[in-house]
Amino acid sequence: MHRIASLAAALVIAFPAVAAAQTAPPQLPAPKALAVSAFSVEHSITVPGAPADVFGAITGDLLPWWDHFFTPGGPAKLYLEPKVGGCFCEEFDADGHGARHAVVTFVDPGKRLIFEGPLGFAGTAVQMVTTYEFAARGDSTVVTVKAQASGAMEPGSENAVNGVWHHFLVERFKPYWERTRGRRG
Repeated sequence: MHRIASLAAALVIAFPAVAAAQTAPPQLPAPKALAVSAFSVEHSITVPGAPADVFGAITGDLLPWWDHFFTPGGPAKLYLEPKVGGCFCEEFDADGHGARHAVVTFVDPGKRLIFEGPLGFAGTAVQMVTTYEFAARGDSTVVTVKAQASGAMEPGSENAVNGVWHHFLVERFKPYWERTRGRRG
């Protein structure tokens, strides 16, 4: 054992560059600091029908009213499974390529649905928790969406998310529901 230690010491003395290369840390690029922020947005609509029926339309197949996708031209499937652990998923094709936008963490059908995931921030250090709440008001349902996000976001992200949720709820889902609810099976 003493002989091996002596040999190693001799190598360090004879070849100092080799020894330095083995002990010096590599030159690494400097880390990039990211600003972290958080925000919350909330939107509500009132639509005709019972909360259970509206809940059924806002989950399941989203392709009839959701229009933001990773897939150019639209995905093969886009769905939100209303069960704990359920997927908010976009399937690009029949081969299983796609994206999981979020995972369902809470379900009380016709009352509340919560899912967590980055949604449009996929691939970044952003987490979003989205809550749908459904409340009966006479023969109608009030749908409230609250989205809370935190992480490394570009300035103005809160305005973009606020506009997107307005678009989905007010401009897409409400007209879709009002146009099709009498024809749903």
